[in-house]
Amino acid sequence: MSRTTRLSPNELAELRTKVRNKYSASSGSREVRGTSYKEGYEELRLDILHVVPDAGGSLGLDRLRKLFYYTDPSVCPPSQMKHPSFGKDFLEALRRYIAEDSLNGQLEEGHVANENLEVGGRLLRKKTGFRFYRKFLLLLLLIPIGILISLFLKDNELYERWREDFGDNSKAGLEKAGWQFWDFDSVYFARQLADTGYLTLYTLKGDFWVKPGEEPYITNFLYRRLDCECCVITFKFKQFYPSQIYQQAAILLMDKVNPKKNNLRIGFTYWEPENRDIDEIDKVRGFQVAIQKNGEIIFFDNSDLCFPAFKASTPCPDTIHFRLMLKNQQMEFQFKENEDWQGFKETTGTIYSYPFKPYYLGIGAFQGQTDMKGKPLNADTIPVLIDFIKVAPCTTSN
Repeated sequence: MSRTTRLSPNELAELRTKVRNKYSASSGSREVRGTSYKEGYEELRLDILHVVPDAGGSLGLDRLRKLFYYTDPSVCPPSQMKHPSFGKDFLEALRRYIAEDSLNGQLEEGHVANENLEVGGRLLRKKTGFRFYRKFLLLLLLIPIGILISLFLKDNELYERWREDFGDNSKAGLEKAGWQFWDFDSVYFARQLADTGYLTLYTLKGDFWVKPGEEPYITNFLYRRLDCECCVITFKFKQFYPSQIYQQAAILLMDKVNPKKNNLRIGFTYWEPENRDIDEIDKVRGFQVAIQKNGEIIFFDNSDLCFPAFKASTPCPDTIHFRLMLKNQQMEFQFKENEDWQGFKETTGTIYSYPFKPYYLGIGAFQGQTDMKGKPLNADTIPVLIDFIKVAPCTTSN
């Protein structure tokens, strides 16, 4: 007997639609995009395994990529199309995932089970009535406890495993997805450079690292709940070309208490020495890591990436990826340039320790407030396009 099944174009289209609809409903309106990048299906695979946990051996990323890319003529070039045959175990796992009556079936089974308990109870009462009531009361006690535990675990999972692709960039849409704002500016926030898929932020005046007498703020700063003892955070942005002190885009991990004064910041920025003559080699774009405790910077590190004044064979990249690996209040930081398939690289190899448990994750674009002499910086306001943010536990494939 054949272990594979060939699907017609209509069957393939219907299957893709049902899987997409199911994933969108269970993941907060996220989309499954047809891409040749295999790792792009990791989140979908994890969502399917939450529903069908025994199907791990059937749900390879190659199979999902074949379904959504190599057999879909709307995204795949004709020369790359593959034979539309799939393993029956793979199709069965998807059927169980998208089955509309799965929840109803579980409820019906529970109803039948309760009826069986009642019938069994009547028989047991004739023999050992007191024993039955004791077990029945114990069952009634355990059910709500189990429900509370399930809700607690589900609530925690919302904070330790999520991905934001910025499909809805309205203020209401972002708040619905779990984001909150500090210092919202409706005029600049309305200047989105893409309708969907990218969030546009601008390097307006502001910073949380301030001098005495300055107010810590970042205009249109977004943040949301984070809860992970050990996790990996990926942050991707593009079309950001800082060329004046201190234009930057950054991601922040923040404490629950006084988050603007207790945080770890990783930013991509431009800097050059102040108060002296400089050469072109002194003008740098690169990464900065700053750890703040009670408003004081207790650690600062930077690493150059490119020199924008040189139009050399290695120009400054258009796209940057950050990867933050968190464990036991320590962070390893890696980055990569441009395409998704590029490998991550270390900056200095430093392990950064921070004196708090991250409670919020935030993103922002800004330019500081004043220079070393307290003079306003007044750098140009430039945009950055945020592509996505992904948070995943250390136990998953990253």
